[in-house]
Amino acid sequence: MKKSNEEVMSVTLPIAIKYESRVADHLRAAQRYYQTTFFYIGDKIVGILLLLFGVYSIVTARVDWWTILIIALAPCEWFNLPGYALDNHRLYC
Repeated sequence: MKKSNEEVMSVTLPIAIKYESRVADHLRAAQRYYQTTFFYIGDKIVGILLLLFGVYSIVTARVDWWTILIIALAPCEWFNLPGYALDNHRLYC
């Protein structure tokens, strides 16, 4: 049995609109946007340069506190840890 057009059009489906502002969604969007910018590539380059300069400093000077600090900063710059910390601070405050 075929339904008429009026019967088909009278059926309404519920539409649920939900808006929840979640911190995780904002962080994910900010991280994805950051990956499209020049700063993403720049952080990788600076991380590599910091690592190379730290190794060069250890070889030429010696193991000192500032040479270890330079090498420790390289992965922080590579993974943009200071930027993520600032984003978390801005979103929670």
